[in-house]
Amino acid sequence: MHAEIGRLLEIGGGVVDRRELLAGVSHGVLDHAVAVGHLVRILPRTYVEPQSVSDAVVRRRAAVRYAAGWGAISHDSALSGWQLPTAETRAIHITTGPDHQLRGAPGLVVHRRNGFRVQSPWTVTRDGLPHVRLERALVESWPQRPVEDRRAPLILAVQRRLVTAERVLREADQLPKLGGRPALLSLVELLRAGCHSELEIWGHLHVFDHPTLPPGRRQVPVPVHGRTVYLDVAYHRELVDVELDGAEYHGPRLRRERDLRRDAALAALGWLTVRFSHARLHAEPEVIRRDLRATLEVRRQQLQCG
Repeated sequence: MHAEIGRLLEIGGGVVDRRELLAGVSHGVLDHAVAVGHLVRILPRTYVEPQSVSDAVVRRRAAVRYAAGWGAISHDSALSGWQLPTAETRAIHITTGPDHQLRGAPGLVVHRRNGFRVQSPWTVTRDGLPHVRLERALVESWPQRPVEDRRAPLILAVQRRLVTAERVLREADQLPKLGGRPALLSLVELLRAGCHSELEIWGHLHVFDHPTLPPGRRQVPVPVHGRTVYLDVAYHRELVDVELDGAEYHGPRLRRERDLRRDAALAALGWLTVRFSHARLHAEPEVIRRDLRATLEVRRQQLQCG
């Protein structure tokens, strides 16, 4: 490969843009590199090495270079900037303003939004590339994804505290014609109630949101040994913390040890931790409610006596 082409690839993170050829690199040199198979045209005027064609990171860089400052990574393509699951597709999605005639191409979908600019507050920088804000990407990507895959990115984003349910709701309010909007709003309301996983959603709907139980608060922050832990369902009057253990709970030994240490630290602060497994939550909701009612009653008596 021509030395200057190699330098351009290094500077461009694996991407060469014909419009940005440096001094000493003619169009003929670039064309020769394509002709002999050293470069592949991935988008108009935009080239990568053959082994990078399937590299999602390089393809996003190529899309941004092609947009030439007029577009940002958006929709489902933007979720990877926050290490959230994306749909299995090779197409990169870019959002631009209505005044720039950026054209789509094979492997590139261009969206236009009124008032959009590649700057704050419309975009943020992730991995060195402009992305639409996370709440916008989550809402806009919702109808793009298969129905069975829609919920995971939003739940994970709230669980990891990358975004709040309120911010997602405000964004959804701006898109009243969004496909699948009722299901999105229903999930957002569950996340606003404090559910941060599919298991917690199940528990909220089928176990704990029940007239025979007092209301508990979800995802309650408690400082422990200089860090903050979050209680799945907290009953403050009784100082009872209910933890919902997922199907993978009995997996990694280190995770089990971590949870034992966490429970012991909370006990030193007066909290009693009660754990219910994924299997019991699904198979014995009424038994769990009965056991929890009994636990709360005993704790109230203990705390009164103390």
